[in-house]
Amino acid sequence: MARICTDATEEVYSSRTARKEAAHAVTDLAHQIAELPEATFRRLQLNDETRAAFVVARGLKASSARARQLRHLGALLREDEEMLSGIHQTLEGNDQRQLADNKLFHDLEGLRDRLLAEEAAAAALAEARTAFPLLDPVALKSAMAKYRKDGDKKAFRTVFRLLRDAAAKETA
Repeated sequence: MARICTDATEEVYSSRTARKEAAHAVTDLAHQIAELPEATFRRLQLNDETRAAFVVARGLKASSARARQLRHLGALLREDEEMLSGIHQTLEGNDQRQLADNKLFHDLEGLRDRLLAEEAAAAALAEARTAFPLLDPVALKSAMAKYRKDGDKKAFRTVFRLLRDAAAKETA
């Protein structure tokens, strides 16, 4: 954005290209919102008209009618800057939460793999007990023994489930 200074006022000038890019970005946001899971969509702070238009767009299959509806939604979103900033904040918070959930998932997988490896099991068990005091050690040791004895995939999944449940109890 360039600023044009006159003797009495200062006006903000944005090029046509910049305005079109901004409009396309909002339309892309409308596409993203239309594809959100229902629970995330319900958390968005939308006015009644915009929410109804999104419900219509979410019901349409990929077609020119859907594209036209999403362009209309882009126009509705551009009209209300406050609603647009609220949507950005909600989606950003959702992205951060998803990143944290993915990191926890990968950390728990790594801990499970260390628990089930013979050479690192003792250190991993101490780490698991420290990290998750609510972890059921009897059930964990039982599942670990069953996996080591039979190579049972159900026990493999049980170890992960126990770790995930203990992590959920810690955050709750």
